[in-house]
Amino acid sequence: MDQFHKFFFLESGVSFFRYNNKSYKIDDIDFKQDPTCSFDNARGEKQKYTDYYKKQYNIDIQDLGQPLLASRVKNRGLHQKDVEETIYLIPEVCMLTGLSDEMRADFKVRTILRS
Repeated sequence: MDQFHKFFFLESGVSFFRYNNKSYKIDDIDFKQDPTCSFDNARGEKQKYTDYYKKQYNIDIQDLGQPLLASRVKNRGLHQKDVEETIYLIPEVCMLTGLSDEMRADFKVRTILRS
């Protein structure tokens, strides 16, 4: 992922994911993880992101070297306290929802988007 795309994902803020109809605020890009990495699923088992997307949504991830997008979300814990967790998302399957005010005001960004 080049610097422009990194800037674009982080500055635009929110991405939409068609496969689950959810929007997430993108907080960071994790260059240490890619779709071949594993996570602990809901049953506490290790599962690769590629296997999860295939089984859950019938999506074959094409770019196995892309970094993952990180979104920090707050969920209600057992005792109604907010528990923050990081959800990792695959850029290949996301759609950016819009531009931030700073991006709209930046002539260079607007020029790139028009080309």
